[in-house]
Amino acid sequence: MAKFRLLAAHQLRNSDLKADVLLLGDRETEHLGDERGTLVGDGTPYPVVHATLEMLPLDADAEAMLDMERERLSRNHASMNPIDQLPVTLAQLIGGGRDDYDDRYIPGFPGVPRPQRGTEPPRLVKEPQ
Repeated sequence: MAKFRLLAAHQLRNSDLKADVLLLGDRETEHLGDERGTLVGDGTPYPVVHATLEMLPLDADAEAMLDMERERLSRNHASMNPIDQLPVTLAQLIGGGRDDYDDRYIPGFPGVPRPQRGTEPPRLVKEPQ
C-alpha cells in the first residue's frame, strides 16, 4: 500500500473518526523545520484513494499512484480542475468558446428568437383579449 508525506495541506477522511480532517503539509509547517508534512496512506488513519502532485511518495506503490496521476493530468491538459476536464467541442476551441446563442435569441427571454431582417418582431407581452 502507498505511503506519502504531504507537501501542501489536504483535506482527507480519517478512517477512525469517519470525518474529514485538514492535514498540514510541508508548506504550512515550514516554520517548524524541514519535512514536517503529515504522513498519510498505509499504516495511518488517513487512507489515500487518489494521489496528487502535492504528495511526496515514500514507497514504490506511492510512486506508481503518482505516475497514474501525471498520466491523467497529461490527458486533461494538466488540469486539476474538474470543470476544465469537461469535453470541449472543436467549434469552441476554434471560436474562442463563444457560441451564437446571444445572436439568435433575446437575452432575458429564454427561447424567444431575435427577429430576422424583414420580419415582424415577436410579441414579448401578451395583449389582453
